[in-house]
Amino acid sequence: MAAMEVLEAATHGGLSFLRTRLGRQTAGEPLLLFTHGSGFNAGVWRPTLDHLRAVRPKLTAEVLALDWTGHGRSRPPAGLGVSAERYEWRTVAPRDVFELLAEQSSATAGRPLVGVGHSFGGAGLVLAELARPGTFRGLVLVEPIIRAPEAGATHPLVERTRRRRARFDVASLDDVREHFAARAYAMWDPAALAGYVERGFRPASAPGGARCFELACAPDVEASVYLGGMQSSIYERLSDVGCACTVAAGGRSATLATERRSNVQQHREIARALKGCILPVAVAAERGHSVPMEDPAWMARLVALSLDHFAAQAQRDDAAAPLIEQDLLRSWERLGGQPFFASRL
Repeated sequence: MAAMEVLEAATHGGLSFLRTRLGRQTAGEPLLLFTHGSGFNAGVWRPTLDHLRAVRPKLTAEVLALDWTGHGRSRPPAGLGVSAERYEWRTVAPRDVFELLAEQSSATAGRPLVGVGHSFGGAGLVLAELARPGTFRGLVLVEPIIRAPEAGATHPLVERTRRRRARFDVASLDDVREHFAARAYAMWDPAALAGYVERGFRPASAPGGARCFELACAPDVEASVYLGGMQSSIYERLSDVGCACTVAAGGRSATLATERRSNVQQHREIARALKGCILPVAVAAERGHSVPMEDPAWMARLVALSLDHFAAQAQRDDAAAPLIEQDLLRSWERLGGQPFFASRL
């Protein structure tokens, strides 16, 4: 299979993104918008797209993957320091999504839009759909940061992130990649890690003029992202999301866990609240929070099955009760979609 051509571009406002396509253009093909989690960037989606081409060689689609404000090669957020106001999700996420779509009108014209978001990226897509209902045909939400009210008013990662190392005194990005491969991201797919490092670090000069690299998403920006999410109030508005949705969780993740519910149970509550979610939560049993980066092949299968599901639902009469094809359901259950809450049928 020939290498996938990926183009890099930016909006007039400085929002960076990647653009590519799958297959030759066909009528009615979707536009896929991929959004990453806090601290990461669009590069982490490259291996998922490669696997998607492999599992669905006949799939045709335009693809966009954005760097959220303050991430990758995008513009920084306004202001300085750490504050919720610096990165209010209800403002930043819809603004970034609609700015990108407006400037990529050639990609959006006549194509149903499907969003694929991980972590903050999933929450950001939900906020965009809430801001302009009907924007998306479907949303694939993987470990979306949609915290229940019982989770409390503080975020456990804020202080740790503020103290994070921002500069790496090494000679090359290969050295940066080796550092993370041996430590924090040892469970990641190597191609996902390479994609993250390529866009996640920029060259700088250490005292004395020595070469070094700095995080593109500065620790104070990432900490502000976590604080900004505390005010987003997404959970209470999930029932207002009208488009079709699928939800996935890492079986070893504790990201949304509370004293009352496990992480997977919390994702099931999110799925129940989304009226357009009629498939069970897909669980990547041996993965943590970073499902797309740990297992891009599993992620690609999730996207492929979700596209099948969204297309089938779009062809049904709006007044008809949603139905699930049995072949799709069997494939979904093999992926990890258990247990199935039949009351949603």
